[in-house]
Amino acid sequence: MTSVTAILVARNGAQYLPATIGALRGQTRPPDRIIAIDAASSDASLAILREQLPDALVASAKRGSLAQVVDVALARGRTALTEAGADSTDWYWFLGHDNAAHPRALESLLAAVEVSPSVVVAGPKLVRWDDPEIILGFGEAITGTGASIQLVNSELDQAQHDRSPDVLGVAAPGMLVSSSVWHRLGGFDDGLPSVDAGLDFGVRARLAGHRVERVADAKVAVAGPVEVFGRRSLGSGTRGLLRRRAQYHRRLVYAPAAAVPLVWLSLLPVAIAMAVWQLLAKRPGMAPGELFAGLAAVFDAAVLPARSSIARTRSAGWAAIAPFRIRGRDARELRERERAIESASADQVVEEVERPAFFAAGGGWAVLLAAVA
Repeated sequence: MTSVTAILVARNGAQYLPATIGALRGQTRPPDRIIAIDAASSDASLAILREQLPDALVASAKRGSLAQVVDVALARGRTALTEAGADSTDWYWFLGHDNAAHPRALESLLAAVEVSPSVVVAGPKLVRWDDPEIILGFGEAITGTGASIQLVNSELDQAQHDRSPDVLGVAAPGMLVSSSVWHRLGGFDDGLPSVDAGLDFGVRARLAGHRVERVADAKVAVAGPVEVFGRRSLGSGTRGLLRRRAQYHRRLVYAPAAAVPLVWLSLLPVAIAMAVWQLLAKRPGMAPGELFAGLAAVFDAAVLPARSSIARTRSAGWAAIAPFRIRGRDARELRERERAIESASADQVVEEVERPAFFAAGGGWAVLLAAVA
């Protein structure tokens, strides 16, 4: 019989946890075991986990993102299972504190992977916490330049995306993944703690000869994007920094060995050019993030382990992911839509008081850092 272990990670999510745990308990096909980890929350998250999950393995960990704490949860879970003499699990199901799954979510995910044995990663349809008719995420891909992009974002669910299950990757929240493939591929990349962790795992799974699917019948309500996990809000500048840093990391990891020195040497010039472009586009708050992302990528120690992992597990060529790249007009339209949604969100949630001064807005610092670089 197929065995499933649900991994629930919480970080300052006390307001969402009761609904998330209730949804987890209410699955038509409940998980065989639950591992719940609190990531150094400052609210009552740990107490809620212990109170409402008395039969689960509940522990605490250092502060971290969803992807980082998942590794801690699995390490502790495997130790506990070994000590208890329990059999290993077949599938892992990742959930955050603000991921309330539809009652048939796990059942639908398992049905999809059982029908297609080549599918080792399945992702649900992520919908708005307060309006389940709005899709927030349903599959991820990369553009021709390697930037990550969501295939669906803030769209009314009219089953318009239900007929094409194959995707390059899915988001980490709600992801169902084969445990054997997870350990063989080394789990999430340490260089992608906040953004693109699920997408990168999907890329590596396809390079290893497997498939990734999105499952329309599986729905999980989410309160926000994965990079906001455990945070009250996230400014557009910080979000841009996280995404650009993830893009540079993946660029170094995916590049052919002969091209890595050239890509590495181009990081700072590209970062400076992007910072200048942000200034010209009248987005001065984004400019420092472009420079910091370039500098972080230059000293990225997680690149070599990630490249070694791909070289060890890859059985297919990079042509295997070529059909899933989004290019040309489609990429521009999706990117423009993402920017419009982010702008609307920034108007509603402001992380800090906006100051018109040149240095406070980021322009002066961007010029200064560019000159130093």
